[in-house]
This record gives sequence, C-alpha cells and structure tokens, in this order.
Amino acid sequence: LQDLPDLPDHLRPALVDAPWKAATAVFETAILENVDFVLLAGDLLQPTACGAAGPALLVEQFELLAERKIPIYWACGTVDDPDRWPSAVSLPENVHRFAKKPESLTFRRTGQPLATIIGRSSGGQQLLRAAEYTADADDLYRIAVGYGQADSESLQGERIDYWALGGDHQRRVL
Repeated sequence: LQDLPDLPDHLRPALVDAPWKAATAVFETAILENVDFVLLAGDLLQPTACGAAGPALLVEQFELLAERKIPIYWACGTVDDPDRWPSAVSLPENVHRFAKKPESLTFRRTGQPLATIIGRSSGGQQLLRAAEYTADADDLYRIAVGYGQADSESLQGERIDYWALGGDHQRRVL
C-alpha cells in the first residue's frame, strides 16, 4: 500500500484482502468444477514476507483439495523456492512439489493413465528449454509445468500438448 498514498481509508481493507480472496477463489473454483488436478507454476507466495497467514491459507486450501482427492502439481518459482519453505509447515500428501531437475509423473483417474506431467521447479535457471521436458514414449496427453522465461521457438522440439509456465507475471499465450 506504500505505492498508493492517496488511497481512501475505507478501501484499504479490501485491497489488503484481495490477494487472499483471489487465491481462495481459485481453489474454490477447482472444487466446484471438479477438476482432475491443479497445476501451480511458481511464485504463489513468499513465505518469509507474507507471515504465517500465507502458508496457513495455502495449506488450508491444499487440504480442501486433498479431501476431494485432487492432486496438486507445483513447480516452484524463485520466491516460493522449496528451500525457503518454513520447515514447521507440512504440505498435505496430495501436493507434489517438483524438484529443480525435471521429473515425469503419470496422472491416473480410477487407475487409468490419462496424462504425463513433466515438471521442474526453478533452479535459478531463467530459460526453459523443451529438451529438458522429455518423457517415455507413450500416447498419453503430455503436460509440461515449469518456471522461467520461454518463447514459442524454444518450446518446440518435444511433443508437449500443453505448457503451464510461471515466471512471467502477465498472462500471455506464446
């Protein structure tokens, strides 16, 4: 709020609560839409800057998805680096945080494999390369989730059906 010195006092609480309400709305929508899984692509929150309320809200939302058996695949960014996550805050079992090296997982619905999810958290690398996102040869839908900068040319070369990318805080389609 320091950048908005002329903000009327009656608007301050709404502005302070806006990020929390927006995050809650995303998870509520996932539940209402009965999604198969949730992909998170980094910079969700900076645990050292948002206080205990940030991780607590996130874990609460993750637990609501866990109750409905909705897995979460999280490619961490630079501000939500797993090495900076508070050790006292455990994540529910439905949350898979990708390592800093690419990992490949198979998403299954009622035992049937539906998609291969290939992801990696930020390891300080800024450029995403398609060659890092390889998977076994199969006919499953392939989803890549990562954090960093990319352009459409650098993402070609591997058979990826959908890219979920974090790192650019303005939504855009490559």
